[in-house]
Amino acid sequence: MMNNAIFGAHMSVAKGFVEAAERASDEYGASALQVFMKSPRGRGKTKLTPEIGEQFRAYTADRGIDFVMAHGSYLVNLSKPMDHEEPWSIISLADDLQTVDWLGGKGVVLHTGKKKDLPYEEAEKYLVDNLKRTLARVPDSETHILLENMAGQGTEIGVTFEELASIHQKVDRHPRISICFDTCHAFAAGYDLRTPEAVKETLAHFDKTVGLDYLTVFHFNDSMHPLDSRKDRHHVLGEGEIGSRGLKYLAEWAADRGVPMVLETPEKIRSHKEDIDILRGWLS
Repeated sequence: MMNNAIFGAHMSVAKGFVEAAERASDEYGASALQVFMKSPRGRGKTKLTPEIGEQFRAYTADRGIDFVMAHGSYLVNLSKPMDHEEPWSIISLADDLQTVDWLGGKGVVLHTGKKKDLPYEEAEKYLVDNLKRTLARVPDSETHILLENMAGQGTEIGVTFEELASIHQKVDRHPRISICFDTCHAFAAGYDLRTPEAVKETLAHFDKTVGLDYLTVFHFNDSMHPLDSRKDRHHVLGEGEIGSRGLKYLAEWAADRGVPMVLETPEKIRSHKEDIDILRGWLS
């Protein structure tokens, strides 16, 4: 297997954060993982404590888990006005940034939001302002906000690479803001990943707009729907519309450069362990 390969999957923390790392290591042989710090569809608080965070860091260091990140709440939408002194979305994201620090993690994945009835430029301005407000709440945190490219459903922003680049430039390329590239979302938004040639072209486009230097991690998923469908439905590796040929080439590209790959494939169809074994086989 390629020596620089870093890969894993989203792990449930229902039985605890340390237990999630144990399963990632022992069951999957993973070197990366993603978690939710709290329910992604609620407004509760994380159960993580600094003491558990210390145990988690010790375990992951011992077992060679090189990359840890969290996914922010699905309810967070920073692309709208937040005149309240302490709006919940900013508090929630800032709390995730602080607690991921306790895990020794790299970042928190953020959906860039929905503009709803706002003009795009206005929604983008709110997003940029609210990203800056969030970072200002946790100035001592080292955790990144990982802006995720979106599939283009409804009124989502941050769909095209040009939109991501504009957002990133307007936050002054803040050193704690980088990119989580979701393969299913990119494909749904019209970026072809089905062949090595298409992958090369898409990555070149990303580099020209956003910049590959700011690519921190891949959400590594196949797609249930066709190219440019604007539908966000993940599929297991090699069984969707992207297929094995393009994903294998992209996996080799990521492994060669040490860019982590984290699966969010649907476990109702096939377990993460089976998909990780497929990914490992592609890289052997």
